Amino acid sequence: MLPILTTNTLHLWYATLDEFNPDSVKSVLSPDEQSKALRFIFDSDRDRYIVGRGILRLLLSAYNKMKPEDIHFQYGSHGKPSLSGPIRFNVSHSEAMILYAVAHEREVGVDVEFIRPLAEQDALVEEYLTVNEQFQLRALPYRQQLEGFLTCWTQKEAYLKARGIGLVDALNRVDLTQISAGESPWWIHNLTPTLSCPGYVCALAIEGSQPDLVITPIQPATLGNI
Repeated sequence: MLPILTTNTLHLWYATLDEFNPDSVKSVLSPDEQSKALRFIFDSDRDRYIVGRGILRLLLSAYNKMKPEDIHFQYGSHGKPSLSGPIRFNVSHSEAMILYAVAHEREVGVDVEFIRPLAEQDALVEEYLTVNEQFQLRALPYRQQLEGFLTCWTQKEAYLKARGIGLVDALNRVDLTQISAGESPWWIHNLTPTLSCPGYVCALAIEGSQPDLVITPIQPATLGNI
């Protein structure tokens, strides 16, 4: 059963994709989604796509009180999916982890990144972080700078996804230090300490002030209760 969703709440759902049997949700995918699934080279990528898309349809069908196969997505100029009506949502996955954020009449974005060594970390920092963000990052002990960079990256990406803006071209124009210090109509939050997700960095952004955050794990045994 869904928790109550209002303009003052944000629902965050998360799952480990590899725990699910793709056959349990494959039937709710659209013909286009099923065709896309067939184009994956690796079975693991195909199965994760099927599960991730299937769970999304089940969630949105419950919020919109309609059949999951009847969900029809609209896409913005930079590919952000949406639905007609008051429900706003966003999805992010990395490796086996997936996040779903759902809000009521408030734009929302999420991002998750698997923590892995970055061969060109210093170049990425200089290219995508502002001077202020670089200063804060380099003040950290070196062993913490990889996670620090990914923390900054996920927050910026969640914010840009919420706004429906292209990511790569805008990452270095978003300064989190200024957003957090000013009277911004956006709340940006590092989820990593909250979620049980070792090995990942997660963040969300939502239009307006800080909401009441309701976090719910999705497991195979509870999938039918959504």
